[in-house]
Amino acid sequence: MSTTFWQIFRLSVVATILVCQPSFAKQNQAGVEPKRLAVDVVSVRGVGRIHGIVLEQNQKAVSIVVRRKWLKETRPDFWKQHQEAEEKQLSAGREKVKLRIEQWRSELEGEDGEAISEFLDDNEKMLGLDKPLDLSQLPFTIVSVDDESKRKVYLQSEDRHRLAGIGWSEKVDGVETMNAKVLKRKLVERKIDIESYQLKLGNQIPPMVESDEKWAARKALIEFALLPRLEYQGIGDSYFRRGANVSPLQALQQMMMQGGRGFSQLDQLGKELGLPEFQDRRIKSEKQAWLKKMVKTAEKEGRHSFSVSKLTQGNTVSVSTTLYFKAADAMWYPLKEFSSVEKLSDQSSDDVDQLMQDPQVARVAEMAKQFGVGKQGLLEEAIRSGVATKKALEKSMSDMDEFVDRYSYELDNPTVE
Repeated sequence: MSTTFWQIFRLSVVATILVCQPSFAKQNQAGVEPKRLAVDVVSVRGVGRIHGIVLEQNQKAVSIVVRRKWLKETRPDFWKQHQEAEEKQLSAGREKVKLRIEQWRSELEGEDGEAISEFLDDNEKMLGLDKPLDLSQLPFTIVSVDDESKRKVYLQSEDRHRLAGIGWSEKVDGVETMNAKVLKRKLVERKIDIESYQLKLGNQIPPMVESDEKWAARKALIEFALLPRLEYQGIGDSYFRRGANVSPLQALQQMMMQGGRGFSQLDQLGKELGLPEFQDRRIKSEKQAWLKKMVKTAEKEGRHSFSVSKLTQGNTVSVSTTLYFKAADAMWYPLKEFSSVEKLSDQSSDDVDQLMQDPQVARVAEMAKQFGVGKQGLLEEAIRSGVATKKALEKSMSDMDEFVDRYSYELDNPTVE
């Protein structure tokens, strides 16, 4: 699936209007070879070639976004059948989306409910759910061709998809059948900055319906983005819950300090510094009991998602941040994992010095010297481990934030993968 396509159309929910009866006279599209176009081409038995941008392709069907006017003019018989099926399916889909929204509203109270309701209000207007369905106002439609009717699919690059999107936005005639190089030249002649062009065609495609499973993931991501987050970080079987005002560095320090109860002061200090020789002395707990506790807390607080950042230390430091969500079957599953690895040997002296400037780290380092832990380079190794951990933690959480933002900006943008 093309990432650029989603940037062009900002669409998420996909319903299918299948081409099941190849009963139309084939109409060949003369002109440019498919491989030279800016758009994708799906060749359909009994219909001919359909030009647009492919949304999704699997073993059952291929879905392609097509400009409504082009389809009507070039495939009038097929267009008539498609239009009738589209209206019925979209009407039913709109009602399902409305029902889902109302059910979601009823699940939340207080400030949480206000935040989600405001988001849903904006999206209902954006999707046109507050008005009667009028497909004539939407320039694009989605055609889904079943595997039996499909003959061949020609897919273009992301750059060419972008050219097609800009061409449509700028009302260039014949985008569907124009050589990609010619289209690019026409845009340049119009003094269009192709690289920085902001495509805004998302609201020109009919809103569709996600599966129950994808809808559950959507809700979880939106709540994670808009509501106070439930986040955990730790080592092995020992985790703490991040507070709303805990910085990544503070989280790092607390992560290193987990599991020190019952140890001597030197043992505790070694764990604070992240020294590898102290990591195997933590208290063991029942396998994944920590995860069950997190699920219990999420259920109690009415959350549909939480994240867990797990640290592994040694000559390399790795942090894996996993986003969990409550699925349609009311069970909890990992939705996405974000990992980052840093080698201790790659950490520069400047990075070490910078971390040493932190008052809390400096305090622990001073204690280490007093207890003799700083001998034979152990202190520097510990600080390097801290630098590596900080970088890996920030990178994994940044990747998670980017993922969450991508799928929670709008109610239909894009399909959760």
